[in-house]
Order: sequence, then structure tokens, then C-alpha cells
Amino acid sequence: MADKYPTINGNWSNPLIWNGLSVPTASDDVYADGKAVIIDTNVNVLSIRNTQRSGGTLGGSFTISSGGFTVICTGLGIFSGAVSCFTISAASGTTTINAGTITAGGAVGAVGIAITGASIVNITANINAGANSDSHGCNIIAAANVTIIGNISATTGASAHGLRITAAATITITGNVTGGTNNGTGINNTTVAATINVTGNVTAQTSAGISSNQNSTINITGNLTANNVTAVSLTASPTTSVIGTITASNSAVGLSQTGGTVTFWGTAINSSNSVMAIYCPTIKLYNGYSNTVEWRFRDELGNVKTLYSAGLPLGNPLPINVRSGSPPYGASGELTGTMIVPSPSDVRISVPTDNTVGTGQLTAADFLAAIAASSDPIAVRLNNVSTVDTSGAQMASYNV
Repeated sequence: MADKYPTINGNWSNPLIWNGLSVPTASDDVYADGKAVIIDTNVNVLSIRNTQRSGGTLGGSFTISSGGFTVICTGLGIFSGAVSCFTISAASGTTTINAGTITAGGAVGAVGIAITGASIVNITANINAGANSDSHGCNIIAAANVTIIGNISATTGASAHGLRITAAATITITGNVTGGTNNGTGINNTTVAATINVTGNVTAQTSAGISSNQNSTINITGNLTANNVTAVSLTASPTTSVIGTITASNSAVGLSQTGGTVTFWGTAINSSNSVMAIYCPTIKLYNGYSNTVEWRFRDELGNVKTLYSAGLPLGNPLPINVRSGSPPYGASGELTGTMIVPSPSDVRISVPTDNTVGTGQLTAADFLAAIAASSDPIAVRLNNVSTVDTSGAQMASYNV
């Protein structure tokens, strides 16, 4: 393993700019050493940094100005010590970065990777904000199409975001997003609306996992968990969809949105202090995620209750519409049916009953027995009617 660094500005592929007059290899840690290097070839090294090496100079930068190159870092990854370490300014083509980790560190305003060109960028790496203010792991300031496979997180830096978006970019993320502890969010979207797709969990710490003040399109497949603050805080009217479980903390909403519509598949869990899982003017609940759409809350006695989306197959019928003695039903097993359903033998033949039809029949013997047992005057007369021929004398002497 060796430290490689440029001695003059120039192209990466030019051995004359490097110490030792040789291009860095897979066993090298590469420092900018205060110089500006243009990446004009595929790269495979341990790390790329603009931190200060022993005996070297802080700063410098690496830039991809035309697309089509792949950069692989198998060690520390890409690490910023001063301003932007790595800039992708290509306006076309596809840039592929496989770096393990991309971290902003060192000076205030340091950025691990800045995307300033509207090209296609594919990144496989965990992206971390720095510990200093305004130090972002990745800063997107162009309408690029960016795919990220890896987790995104903020740390302790004030207003230091894991991923900062200030352009009409489309970002697709497969990985978890975590807020920081000093006003820095995992993903921060300002200035211009963007499209943000996340497949992974979003978690707040003392700062939100995702924040935006734009009318962006935000799609999340994963769980949202509030902590001391809201997991996803949207202070505009975006179009938002969430597939997963949204959980509020005792002091913060799981997802807060001041305008627009949230379309939601999954489970919303209010806190024990009845803090809402979702706060938004319009919420649409859909069935389509694990066959469950529900909203859990606590009543004034602290009991957990569950509401289902109205009109869905999982909606709970009233007890009077469920067979008496049936096992308890409902989301929390809190309901027992009270409806009495007679057996088919007790219902007139062919009359629908439950999931079959009645089979009960009245025979002549049943009819005569009913007359004999009745005290109704007509029944008494019928019961006393002679069943044999009678003479005139008998009829004359009969009193009713």
C-alpha cells in the first residue's frame, strides 16, 4: 500500500503528474495534495481523498467532466477534508462509483461528492455527512438521474446532510436513511422540486430522516420511525406515497406534510401520547401491502384500538352482523358476534338462511297439534267439530 498524489494539475491517466511518475494502482491511497485532477479513465484504487497527507497539502479536487468512466475504491472510499473532494460535472454519459463509503469531513462546507452535471450517475456506497457544519456526503445541484445503493446518514454536523438536493434531479435510493443529531437530515431537498424514491427505512434521531420544503414527488417503500423529531418532515405540498409502517414517537409525528396528499399502504401507529403517525390535510389509505391497512391509536384509557380503511374487505362488521358465539374478531380481538342464525331445519323450506336455505316443513299432524293446544276461540271450535256423521237430535242438543 502506498500514498499517491499529484505534483501538478492534470489528467489522471498522465503518469507525469504523479509522484513516482506512475498512475495510481489498486494498492494505493490517492490524495489530491492541493492539486486539481481530471479523471479521464477508469479508476481502481483503495481511496480518494483531499485530506492532508503526512507532509502534504490540504485540499485539491478530483473531477469527472465527461461521462462513461467507472471509479472503484476498495478501501476507505471517497473522503473529503476540504470543500468538494470529488465532482461529477459531466453533462452526459454514465458515471459509475463503487466506493464502499463516501464521507464529508474536515472543513466547514466539505462535500464528499458534488454532482453538478445533468448526467446519469450510479453510486454504490454508504454516504455520510460530516461532523462540521454544512458538510454534506453528497450534494446534487444539477438535474441528474442518480441511483444510490447504500445507506445515507447525517451525523453531528450542524445543517450537515447525508444527501442534499437543490435541483430537479431524480434520485433512486436502495438503503436506509437516518437523520443526524444537530439539525442535519439524512436527505434534504430545498430550492427546486425533485423526485426522490427510497426503498429502505427512514429514521429520525434529533433531526429528520428526510426534509423538504418543495412540491417534490417522494415515494418511500419502507418503515418511517419518529424519534425526538418527525421522521419525514415536508413543509410544502408534495406528492407522497409510503408503503410500510409509520410510527410516531411520544413527541413527534411519523410523517408531517403541510399540504398535498399522502397515499399510504401499511400500518400507521400513533404514540402512547396520541401523537399522530401521519399529519397531512389529505390522506388516502389503500389495501395492497401485506393485506393490511390499519390505523392504531390509544383511547383515553390507554387501550390500543385499530381502525381500518372504510369499505375495504378488512373493515370490521358490527357484532349484530356476526354469528353469536363466534371466536373474537377485530384487529385486537375485541369484538364478539351477537347475531342469532337459526338452523335450516327451523326455517321454512327454500327460504335463504345463512349460507344455505331452510328445510323446515309443517305436516298435517303439526297443524292439528297446534289447534289442540291453542285456547284461541276459533281453534277451540275447530277442535270440537265432530268428525263423524251426526243426527238431528245430537245437533239440537249441542251448545257452543
